[in-house]
Amino acid sequence: MSTYTQADHDRLLELIKKYPQLTFENDGYKYLPEKVVKAHAEPIEEISVLLRKWNPVFVEFNNFKKSGTVRYQGYWSPHFIGVCYDRLADMNPANIQDPEVTDGTL
Repeated sequence: MSTYTQADHDRLLELIKKYPQLTFENDGYKYLPEKVVKAHAEPIEEISVLLRKWNPVFVEFNNFKKSGTVRYQGYWSPHFIGVCYDRLADMNPANIQDPEVTDGTL
């Protein structure tokens, strides 16, 4: 069960707007420049706390994308860490239906 709340999501959106340097259109395995990572260590740590609440397999924040996606590393299995992409719209608790309140169709 995720502990990610609407307040967490709102804060993540604030951080995206406040730190546009963390939005990066990577090509393949490219990452944020090291100088950007070092200069933004504090907001990256706060983003990491929020993402860990969203997805317990979270390992490391990589970047935001202009498409409204978060790119990060996460455990795909106990012995493999790989890239994960989550759309911000899908992360919004207001958009997540409780499976017990559905009409029974998937």
